[in-house]
Amino acid sequence: METTTQTHATSVKRYIPLGSTSNTTLSEFRAQPDALFGAHDVAAVGIIGSRASLSRAVRAGKLPKPIRLPSGRLAWRGRVITDWLDNLERRCAV
Repeated sequence: METTTQTHATSVKRYIPLGSTSNTTLSEFRAQPDALFGAHDVAAVGIIGSRASLSRAVRAGKLPKPIRLPSGRLAWRGRVITDWLDNLERRCAV
């Protein structure tokens, strides 16, 4: 009797910190005001560090609300982030 062993490749989901896979800079947000940027892009410019802190900041009103795309991903327009940062900078300068 011959037996065959089938091995199934299992997909392992690794934790990848926000911002670690994106090279987005703040100048790209300014250069593309109508483009959509994801959570990794927002984190790459140093605004937020994790999905949990991103969710908390949005719920607390500290970060503008994102657009929920049909795929379920969250995104922000470049203009929204740069306007928010400029406003934050003005408030902190006082």
